[in-house]
Amino acid sequence: MKNSILALLSVVLLASCATNKNETVTQLVKFTVKMDHVQEFKKATVNSLNLSLEEEGNIAMKLYTDDNNPAIIYVYSQWENKEAYKIHGDKPHTKELSKVVKKSLATKPEIMVLGNTKPFPVASKELASEDKEETLFFIFKVKDGYQDRVIKQFEKHIKNTRKEKGNLFFNLYTVEGDSTTFVVYENWRNAAAIWDIHMNQPYAKETGALLNEAIVGEMNDGMNFVSELNEEVLNRTYTAEKQWELEGLSMPESIFASPNHDWLYVSNVNPKGNGGYISKVSKDGKVVDEKWIDGLTGPTGSDMYEGKLYVADQKHVRIIDIEKGEVIQSYKSETAVSLNDVSIAKDGQVFISDVPGGNIYMINNDKLEVWLTAPEIHHPNGVLVQGEDLIVVDYGSEMDAKSPTYIPGSVYRINKASKLVTEITTGHQLGTLDGLVAYEKGFLVSDPMAKEVYYISDFERTLLASFPFGPADINIENDNLYLPYIFGNKIASYKIITK
Repeated sequence: MKNSILALLSVVLLASCATNKNETVTQLVKFTVKMDHVQEFKKATVNSLNLSLEEEGNIAMKLYTDDNNPAIIYVYSQWENKEAYKIHGDKPHTKELSKVVKKSLATKPEIMVLGNTKPFPVASKELASEDKEETLFFIFKVKDGYQDRVIKQFEKHIKNTRKEKGNLFFNLYTVEGDSTTFVVYENWRNAAAIWDIHMNQPYAKETGALLNEAIVGEMNDGMNFVSELNEEVLNRTYTAEKQWELEGLSMPESIFASPNHDWLYVSNVNPKGNGGYISKVSKDGKVVDEKWIDGLTGPTGSDMYEGKLYVADQKHVRIIDIEKGEVIQSYKSETAVSLNDVSIAKDGQVFISDVPGGNIYMINNDKLEVWLTAPEIHHPNGVLVQGEDLIVVDYGSEMDAKSPTYIPGSVYRINKASKLVTEITTGHQLGTLDGLVAYEKGFLVSDPMAKEVYYISDFERTLLASFPFGPADINIENDNLYLPYIFGNKIASYKIITK
């Protein structure tokens, strides 16, 4: 294993990297790091990256972390020739990195020496400031006899893909020493460019049909979504700057916001009034219609699907037609104690949390049914559908956070198909948790009792900011964070600043 580690770090030269000393050397290496060594490993590789990019023989080098496993790190590099690669291996920073690697890796690294296919790689298009970059290494093995068909199909596929506005680059590589393995290295402006546009193109469907026939195993198993790792990312911090604050609400528990909709929809519990209501508010903090929807019980979390706002309202889920501005349907549960948050999947599956009841519900056959009761999630609060998973934050072990036996709530990932519950380690006993939204490659989580919002990912846990009042069911649009100050009778907007 030691020799393999040194090889992929260029401490020694891979003799198989090029058959001709003047050929470009391109390789992709996959590291699996021990969890308690991840941060040290990242710092060491970023330092080596910075120095490697200054070497005369280097063409390109990038580091990536796996979006689904923080312990997996990829290194993609290109060198002018075999000699440049050998010189790199003799550099002091490369040898210094090897010391960290030897104690950090959990398994033997995977070294892939890559060969170009037609059409040959071209320079990446420029990334725009508004882009939400998505990068993918698709590593797959085909059944023997399919190699030529796959290469021919991808030649057509790549020519068309590179013409798409949402694509930045797209390359197919062979793997030296393994004629049945291929690597696709692709980069996109955002997720929608892949799933909503690219995957619906005729040539993409044609390629997909061939791969379904040719690939060994499941296609999804080879898709590795990654995020670039560099010094800026390693040292990135987040802060929040106040934009506006709006008074005059009545126990606002949640805010729905979306770039696809012009207004904010604020749920007011209104405990001392004659029923709860939904306020329509502009995105610059002005009331458009204070009681846009009135006559509710105690509305809380909400989500939008096909022009309908689904709102948790005690024992009910109300469906509001936003064009008509009226409730068009209600679902009632006799077993729910107090429904709280709502999240809807792309296929229309609706998930609803019941905080005091300890259950997660879903709408099935026009009925509210218990979908999951998990002993480790005592009081599920904020819920968020993310692909094949449901992310859930727990209020804590008891509804009374001042109880001497209270245990702070954690953040969990639940597979929708298997219902397997996994704790996200960086969210372990984070606090009295309420709001939950996706942000960057992780989540923003609110703790109204501590008056705080945290950013967590699979490998990071950072306090974003503390606020004058406790934020409940938060929401976000781009970098605009919307906060319902449930006990302050206000809502506020903050701009998230990345430093």
